[in-house]
Amino acid sequence: MLESPRDDDVRRILDPTENQQQLEFAVSLWYYDRNGPVKTLHQRLKYREGYRLGQFLGRCIARQLLTAANESRRNLPDVVIPVPLHPIRVLERGFNQAEALAVGISSELGAFVSADVLSRKHLSRSQVRLSRAERLENLSNAFAIRRGDTIRGLHVLIVDDVITTGATMLAAIRTLTKAPISDCSVASLGLVRLK
Repeated sequence: MLESPRDDDVRRILDPTENQQQLEFAVSLWYYDRNGPVKTLHQRLKYREGYRLGQFLGRCIARQLLTAANESRRNLPDVVIPVPLHPIRVLERGFNQAEALAVGISSELGAFVSADVLSRKHLSRSQVRLSRAERLENLSNAFAIRRGDTIRGLHVLIVDDVITTGATMLAAIRTLTKAPISDCSVASLGLVRLK
């Protein structure tokens, strides 16, 4: 059985000293270990069966959000925003895996997907072997907000496939809070364990 991260684990990786936006929900389906059993599944999501698999897994994430909302009596997000890939990465893979997850989540929550509000400004170098500080630097000013008026005052859910150091999610949160939004939540398929 796969172990699901606690809400606090997801929040801790998005250190409140670096994230001024209070998070409503912070969920991940499982811990992602580079040599663990879900590595193959993540690779399939990114490169093979991708889109349909992503939608299915997105519905699983949505069920976790629904449970958290029922337990806490907090409102669910209004809009689901996938972390964008640079257009070159989309061409390489054929789709954005975070967008596939977002479509699955929205189908269960009844929230709309807005894949064009956040865009990637430049192609960042690979983050695989970078430290947290290097990742934060690599992603500073990586995103731009477009059509921010469409999410103004809404509760947004930012979705990515894996939260490793939190750098990508933090960069996305910082950009989206400029809209301004009312509330922010985050969700991912996997979360790398804190050491």
